[in-house]
Amino acid sequence: MIKTEITKRLVNIVNDYLQTEGSALKANEQTSLFGSDSLIDSMGLVYVLVQVEGQFLEEGLVLSLMSEIAMSRRRSPFKTISTLSEFIEEQLASN
Repeated sequence: MIKTEITKRLVNIVNDYLQTEGSALKANEQTSLFGSDSLIDSMGLVYVLVQVEGQFLEEGLVLSLMSEIAMSRRRSPFKTISTLSEFIEEQLASN
């Protein structure tokens, strides 16, 4: 799976979350997922990660986004939708 497909999925998941929270904001590739400028809070990030893992698992693809590998990186994969897409692409390539 290529990064653009992964990014599209992530944007849709984040937008779904924002909509359930009553927000009119829309996510894009550069949307922050973590930090003071994030559109979502920490519970929103957990929701997004669980949804992503679930969607891929339904296709038989196992991801571990909350692993030690993800948490120990110098550059957080959770900074933006784009960085998370890159991390997911790496995870899928290593499987």
